[in-house]
Amino acid sequence: MKIPDFLPSTPLGSLPAVAPQRSPLPLCAKQLAQCCTDKALSLLAQSDAVKLGALPLALISQSKKRLVSLAVCRDDLETKQALRFALGMEVQIIVVPEPTLQEAIFLAYNHQKNVDEQHEQVAATYLQTLLEDAFASEVSDVHLLPLKKSARIRFRVHGILKDYSKSECSKAFLQELINRVKVLAQLHYHDREQPQDGAFTLSLPHRECRIRVSTLPTVCGEKLVLRLPSRREYGDLHTLGLSSFTQEKLRRAVESSKGAILFCGSTGSGKTTTMYALIEPLLEKKHVLTIEDPVEYELAGATQVSVCEKQGKSFSALLRAALRQDPEVLVLGEMRDRDSATTALQAALTGHLVLSTVHARSVIEVFLRLKELGLEPLTLAQGITGIVGQQLIPRLCAKCRVIDLLSSKKVQHTIYQANGCQACGYSGYSGRFLVEESLFPDSDFRKGIIEGDLSLDGLSRKLREEIYRSMAQSLEQGLRAGMLDVKTVKMVLQ
Repeated sequence: MKIPDFLPSTPLGSLPAVAPQRSPLPLCAKQLAQCCTDKALSLLAQSDAVKLGALPLALISQSKKRLVSLAVCRDDLETKQALRFALGMEVQIIVVPEPTLQEAIFLAYNHQKNVDEQHEQVAATYLQTLLEDAFASEVSDVHLLPLKKSARIRFRVHGILKDYSKSECSKAFLQELINRVKVLAQLHYHDREQPQDGAFTLSLPHRECRIRVSTLPTVCGEKLVLRLPSRREYGDLHTLGLSSFTQEKLRRAVESSKGAILFCGSTGSGKTTTMYALIEPLLEKKHVLTIEDPVEYELAGATQVSVCEKQGKSFSALLRAALRQDPEVLVLGEMRDRDSATTALQAALTGHLVLSTVHARSVIEVFLRLKELGLEPLTLAQGITGIVGQQLIPRLCAKCRVIDLLSSKKVQHTIYQANGCQACGYSGYSGRFLVEESLFPDSDFRKGIIEGDLSLDGLSRKLREEIYRSMAQSLEQGLRAGMLDVKTVKMVLQ
């Protein structure tokens, strides 16, 4: 609280000599400073404490009234009135020698400052260690979760949410971590009532990583999730784990330099990684322009734009502007509404190669989703050249997997199941395995779309092995290769 200039402002060193009423038990400056509570110190800034010649010690409840206990070096009516006005409540004073008070004020306020700095330093060091551990463990998401009386830190590893530590941490320390992240991501530090999104760059020994941040106010406090970029390389389709059928079809679709290649799948299934693997070889020869929310990877040689609604950079507005930038390849983070989907497919029809994602559970449902957005069957039939649906699922640990005798006997082939060892954290799984389904429409399939049979059953009847690879085929391949177990396969097919 700022002290008005018209209040008494005699510096401590120039106070007139008065006969002080000393405290019953003489205190040294250090002991007096240790008597101060954080709430009491927050009532007066250090400069105001020096100006008034008073050190707040504690808040006291007395006869349904709140008092402030203060140490002063003079006891007179003028000092009491100034303190009552500045604090807005009654005061209870303890008189101490002036030199003791001067030193105690300095120690009390600077000790608190040092404590805050220590807390910030501890939080910064802990966060760095936490994120380094997360990258080493191939974590995709870090959850800072407040509970009613404590807090938890959790990692999502290979799609499974696990506790980072067996013991819970305090809510106060969790908030210190969240505050540190908000500073790094340049979010509103004191706003804990509104969701916020941002990102920051983390320096690791061998690279720099862009980490996405999302906050959410909950009934137990502010929750924060950190999305970590995948360490998977996107330079080679084969290393991603796509089947030879899908790889060959995708290469042909990209070579045609027109049409829309769409991807579907759950969050964190590697859709963006696959798109970047497709366009990486094109960067030197073609103008590649991406519109994302936000940009996940920085591509040297590409024009990349991040959506920001607050700044008027909506997805639709950026897409219309991008088409005037002479792009040959457009990468769109998502077809989210009728306007953006229509514009994107019109671009695909007019000689642009368009790559984007659609929220759908399967490749067939992509057509149904776009139909719901209001796109015409003719546009869908002529504009879409390929659709890939993918998932990343837990892969068996090669060091401890064991033969599943019952399943092996049934299929007359060696099938493995999870076991658990120190290398995989006794989970039985290490890393993730990519499974996919893909559809590349031919003339017969397009003809069925144009005729208007856009139903799940109708489109499914037109699927043939020449244009379609099913998720079941991909799962079977992983099962026979010893990458997956029967339990995981059944989980995906449910």
